[in-house]
Amino acid sequence: MKSLHLRWNRMYPYILWFYIIVNTTFYFFNNQTDNLIQIICLLFFFFIAVNRVYKSKHVAIPKNLLICILFIILGIIPDIVNRRYIGLRVSAMYAVPVMVFLAFHQIYRFQSLNKSVFLIPKIYGIYIASSAVLLELGLFLQLPLAKGRFFIEKTGNEVDLSRFFLGAYASWGSLFGRTLYRMQAYYIEPSKFGAFLLFPFFLFLSDWKRKKSFKSFISFLLVSLAIILSMSRAAWIALIAAVCLPFVYQFTAQRNGILKPVSKEDLLRTIGLAFILILSIISMFAMLKILAGIFPNIEAFRTGITNQNGQYQLVRVETVDSNVILSTIFKHPFGVGFSHVLHGVYDFDANLANALMLWFVVAGFPGLILALYMQSYLFFFYAIPLLRSKDTFHVALAQIYFALTLHGFSYGSWLTPDYLFICMAIIYTYHQGKENTKKGRKECFVEIKR
Repeated sequence: MKSLHLRWNRMYPYILWFYIIVNTTFYFFNNQTDNLIQIICLLFFFFIAVNRVYKSKHVAIPKNLLICILFIILGIIPDIVNRRYIGLRVSAMYAVPVMVFLAFHQIYRFQSLNKSVFLIPKIYGIYIASSAVLLELGLFLQLPLAKGRFFIEKTGNEVDLSRFFLGAYASWGSLFGRTLYRMQAYYIEPSKFGAFLLFPFFLFLSDWKRKKSFKSFISFLLVSLAIILSMSRAAWIALIAAVCLPFVYQFTAQRNGILKPVSKEDLLRTIGLAFILILSIISMFAMLKILAGIFPNIEAFRTGITNQNGQYQLVRVETVDSNVILSTIFKHPFGVGFSHVLHGVYDFDANLANALMLWFVVAGFPGLILALYMQSYLFFFYAIPLLRSKDTFHVALAQIYFALTLHGFSYGSWLTPDYLFICMAIIYTYHQGKENTKKGRKECFVEIKR
């Protein structure tokens, strides 16, 4: 029985990542099948968690998940008061991933985080990155890889799919007289594809820094190329900012193997980080403007980030319509609920792709406070100590968290399972690193013993 229990322990990371991939992609065209698989994964972790809680007589709720739960409750209240019950269905979309990770936490708070948890996104990242590169090359050479246009129930629109499971794509300009395509694998949007690739990008970069392995370097280059082919400006900016991030906290601070808590100096560095981020975004727009002049037919360099006069905009109206949002919030300071997340429903008509605006509009000023508190808590108490570590893997996890958080300002909710995973990962890694330091261990992860 003990051997069987250990084998199941090793299966948890694979089942978790299977759930994350199913949730964020459309491999299953039918919504019923997609939802059924996610519910089965939720029930699996739920029953395991109930068993652990029953034995320990204790329920643990991480602070970041508690904040997410409070946000969902606050978002449900306006819908119930106004009898907009469609909001309950929308809230379930955000609540299920939180419940999965709450159940997962009841399991993993008793044991070390298995290394296989981080192996899976690298393997899957190589698969989708190589598929994207091959598809882009094949379509550019006009090879017969197009399968046709299909309606995807999960996204509610039609997409162009390729043969041989190489993924979906969309035309986004031309280069040298040939159509240039934007890759998205089986993600609901190319930007989501680019966001996920931030996982293998920093994990392979960490491996290459630590081992100087040729395989890690080639994998890193392959993933980098796929991120470029996603043509997601949000992913590009998030990647550049996250690459520069460690220098902000290591430049004037001594790197250490012991994960020390945040200091007053770190708070001052964070102020400097804000200016660096603004300069990075302005520099990116300047580069895009130059590239748009050289390659005028590539839409990635201008579409969606310029106004009618061709001027580049720092804030996209399609994700942050300040006039609509502010007028709505002043009328409803405690939020308008999840029913308004659906574009054009009821009296609110604005795109809530921006994660901070989602929390603000759905739950009002309390939601805004919760979002800012959660990010401050995760960044200062967990990300910064990992950034100052000598362990490149610690640094990589903090970079992934920061990049996905920044990407959420363009397209995200901070409630998706891939984002919740990296939040839990930096929390586990920080506490595990502290525990290993006390025990005199140098490695940051401990395999489950037989």
